[in-house]
Amino acid sequence: MSDKELNPLYNFSLYLIKKDKRNISEIIRAESCSYNTPIVHSGKEIGHLYVKSTKTKLPKWTSLFDGYIDFSQIGKVASSSAVWLIPSESNYFAITFGQGRYLIDPECCEERFGLIATLNSIGENSIKSIDIRSFDAISRHSREQASYGSIESCSWHTLRFNTGKSSYRYGCVKNYR
Repeated sequence: MSDKELNPLYNFSLYLIKKDKRNISEIIRAESCSYNTPIVHSGKEIGHLYVKSTKTKLPKWTSLFDGYIDFSQIGKVASSSAVWLIPSESNYFAITFGQGRYLIDPECCEERFGLIATLNSIGENSIKSIDIRSFDAISRHSREQASYGSIESCSWHTLRFNTGKSSYRYGCVKNYR
């Protein structure tokens, strides 16, 4: 077996839940979840997994071809969603899988957590670009580029997080490594 098969990489997003949100019903949209279970390791509960399962269905675009094609030749799709809620001493961390971010109330998340954690783990001169996304009704995505080894060309003013209607909930810093 190859190293990739023995040690697969997984993509997920990590969120820090605000300290004043201690009630699970304030954090997780439980009405959307079809299954939840405690995660136990070495006899100790280390979190709780919330899952929204969906049935497979034809993609929406197939209706354009109704009467023209054999739908049995088209694959079906499903969207999976899960949130692993992990308690800490003073708040929770949420790790989302698939479309799991939609199972969390966005008002519960610390808006600058990802950006601050990333900036604390890399050197400021190793930043290549910063991607900013808004999760509003009309999603916006912008990217700030920095020249190699130079942070001066990066406009930090765009990283201010508004608390109004178009607040930014996600910031990603990419480095050169």
